[in-house]
Amino acid sequence: MWNPKRFKYLAENEIAGAGTMNPIIDFVRGIRSTDDYITLNPNTFNSMDIHLDMDALRDWALEALPFEASLEHTFKASVSNNGELSCTGGSVWMPNGKASISGVSNISCIDSNILYIELTSKSNGSLQYGTPSRTLSTGNSHEVRLPVCMTYSTGSGDDTTWFVRYYHIGDYAFTQLPYFWVEGYGRSKIQMLGHESNGDELKWYDVGECQE
Repeated sequence: MWNPKRFKYLAENEIAGAGTMNPIIDFVRGIRSTDDYITLNPNTFNSMDIHLDMDALRDWALEALPFEASLEHTFKASVSNNGELSCTGGSVWMPNGKASISGVSNISCIDSNILYIELTSKSNGSLQYGTPSRTLSTGNSHEVRLPVCMTYSTGSGDDTTWFVRYYHIGDYAFTQLPYFWVEGYGRSKIQMLGHESNGDELKWYDVGECQE
């Protein structure tokens, strides 16, 4: 444990002697790096540079965590050196089926744009790239938008580097259909959601106003 209190303050007008300076000299001479990835080197200020060897640390990480152990999943996005976004396809699972979504490639990256799945029905959809305003599109238009990842960059010009930040890994799965895709839905009607006697499937039922 580092104990700085072993270096004592000098009293007023006290001259530093061997008892004061030698512990400090011992400390300086005894500085060592106990890790292969931290190096100590003299600098031009008659002092010392402390350096983290990122290249060696990266090599160690790649060896300790080989590529085969990386996370494999559907809807896996990547960006090329020239700033183009690609993403593999996948599925959105529904209670009684699924929507198969095709992958996309070579889309020009834009900062803070979102790659998302847009479902136009419970069995059809595609990957879109932009700035969706909401997950469920209400009114007469019934789409579901599910975010996959966002693109962002660091640097500028020729030094720009692109990255993806995931909102979701792999397939999506619904345990229940969005309300407007459940059988019998009518937006202009007064309805209630229920099921038949001894039935498992939900459906919308038309109801009227109560009479006194």
